[in-house]
Amino acid sequence: MEQTTLGIGTRLQHTQYGPGVIVGIRYATYLISFINQGIKEIDKTDDKLDDIIPENVSAEIETTSEVEKSLLKIFASLGWDH
Repeated sequence: MEQTTLGIGTRLQHTQYGPGVIVGIRYATYLISFINQGIKEIDKTDDKLDDIIPENVSAEIETTSEVEKSLLKIFASLGWDH
């Protein structure tokens, strides 16, 4: 995967962990929630990652409130009500 900083909500495919969604961003890593593996911290330069649908592409670190908004958006798109 190219060295762009992807945003929270970006759906990814990892060759080892399968499909996932970025739920957090740190300086050199992404926190990715994988469907069958839970949340994993993955290096941004990991060559096993392929972005599927990039959203909120940014060079900045996301805040907790932005994480919460993104998760609510993801849950809503899956049809999960609160």
